[in-house]
Amino acid sequence: MVRHILSVLAVLLFTTMTARRRHQADLTDTGKTFRPEEDREKATPAKGEVRVSIKNTEFRPAEISIASGVTVVWVNEDSFSHSVTAGTHENPSGLFDSETIEGEGTFRHTFEDTGSYRYHCKFHPDMIGRVIVQEES
Repeated sequence: MVRHILSVLAVLLFTTMTARRRHQADLTDTGKTFRPEEDREKATPAKGEVRVSIKNTEFRPAEISIASGVTVVWVNEDSFSHSVTAGTHENPSGLFDSETIEGEGTFRHTFEDTGSYRYHCKFHPDMIGRVIVQEES
């Protein structure tokens, strides 16, 4: 009985992870973004601060566009630890790294230079995001 329950849980976990991978395409510097296009969430460019929630093992929104000089504030709304680490899981850039953000914790980074900045959670490889920094208009 226990083996059966564990088998069912394993199948559910695999199915959930596979569906999530299909929902999120790899973010690359070539301009590819999440698919389908209508599911992509974006924050409005603003001065000051922009909030990104970390909830249900996802960055929300996963992609934001901001003006240079804006500070992004990541807020961990999960009850377990995450990180916000620049670059990809395979190739961290070193630009910023929150280390461990406990539940209800925050991390801030101000983006001064224009460009496209990928980031990820080093504890959960499927958690990826991007900050697009544009000239202030």
